[in-house]
Amino acid sequence: NDLFSYSVIETIMIPDGVESIGICAFSTCTELKSVVIPSSVRFIGEGAFESDDNLRKVYYTGTKKEWQEIYIEAQNDALLNAKIQFEYSPVSIEDAEITGIKDMTFTGKRITQSPVVTLDQKVLVPDIDYKLSYENNIHAGTAAVTITGIDNYFGTRTETFKIKKAGQ
Repeated sequence: NDLFSYSVIETIMIPDGVESIGICAFSTCTELKSVVIPSSVRFIGEGAFESDDNLRKVYYTGTKKEWQEIYIEAQNDALLNAKIQFEYSPVSIEDAEITGIKDMTFTGKRITQSPVVTLDQKVLVPDIDYKLSYENNIHAGTAAVTITGIDNYFGTRTETFKIKKAGQ
């Protein structure tokens, strides 16, 4: 109960095998946008997703019929009003092939990359299948780009690149 209440987490992936989500487990997670619920879940406690006003997507690994058989207690409107995708089969971005990341030269501005992310021979689309974030990408040294899965893709993958001093 109240496990992640008031957390700023954006995505939750409940592990397969979990059978119940406790009372107020994720209540008032104001940044929560999506949740993956495995078909093993049979019970969702009162207010488990209460006041999660940004929750828009629920990915359920079972069928619509199985979803309808889950006992969902009161005060879970955010969960019930979200768009539900049934028979969800998530894929880890950690297994992706990443190309196109190269060393760069210092410019005094934030340096970004345009990686090509390929998974199972499919080229993924930025801001649809994954998002990018950076660390230490202004000054000379080692920078990092983190690729974070979105929707059907989950997990993260971090790649590093060098920022060389100008004139090197």
